[in-house]
Amino acid sequence: MIHTTTPLDLLPHALTAYQDGVTIPKYNPTTTRTYYQDTHHFGLAGFIGVLPVKGNVWRITTWYVLRQHRSAGHGRHLHQAAHAHAIQHGAEVLELRTNQPALADNFGYQPTGRLYGQYHEYARKA
Repeated sequence: MIHTTTPLDLLPHALTAYQDGVTIPKYNPTTTRTYYQDTHHFGLAGFIGVLPVKGNVWRITTWYVLRQHRSAGHGRHLHQAAHAHAIQHGAEVLELRTNQPALADNFGYQPTGRLYGQYHEYARKA
């Protein structure tokens, strides 16, 4: 089941995510970032954030699926929820910054050629 959540709800899972190289941004009630979490009968399976960047460009942020729940479709469900939210709010382009080119490719993102630290930026039409 996919539903909206806040960074505060994700704090119990922050250490696990951090050990995998994912950080959950600090809670800021003034941001327009929206989080979705995927839960099933064992609790949290993963989470994703999405926020407007500039005009009709939105960015997927903090996309994470707990190790024991990977390869079960949770990442795809999370991406679908974030994608639908962005489109509903006027997105025409989605950006993704990752160091996993296969992940970007699997979801139809193309490289933009920009690099942010160890992360390459990818984009796709919403």
